[in-house]
Amino acid sequence: MTLISIRQQIMDRVRARLQSITVANGFGFNLGANVFEWQVTPLQEVRLPAIVYRDVENSIELIEAHRNRLGIEIEIMTRGGDTPIADMRRMIADVHRAIGTDIQWGTLALNTYPQGDRISREIETQNIVGAVINIVIEFRTREWMPHQQI
Repeated sequence: MTLISIRQQIMDRVRARLQSITVANGFGFNLGANVFEWQVTPLQEVRLPAIVYRDVENSIELIEAHRNRLGIEIEIMTRGGDTPIADMRRMIADVHRAIGTDIQWGTLALNTYPQGDRISREIETQNIVGAVINIVIEFRTREWMPHQQI
């Protein structure tokens, strides 16, 4: 029997939540069509718009258990020529709305906190516009037992 850490279970749910961002589900954009975890090579233009998400940090505090604060970075990329900045703001809003549908990720987490976002021109020669959204998901596990939730 393979034990799956609470962190991995949360990341699996983050992926599913991001994939749900489609026009058919009532969102403004089909960002969920191209969702990648920890993509490090540049995406081909035909894959844009896209989302890349990463669990960039997990701080642990010992308070009768391990209180985990999992920092997640959600990056949106799209062609700048096709998408004015107002559309990027709407894409950010779509991601926030999707994340906010269940901030406890079923029963895995205590809470989810937005940490802010930033918009930038990622690759000027290819006219790529991007945004990075940062969130923190707080959850508890037994001491030294990352697969056992408290």
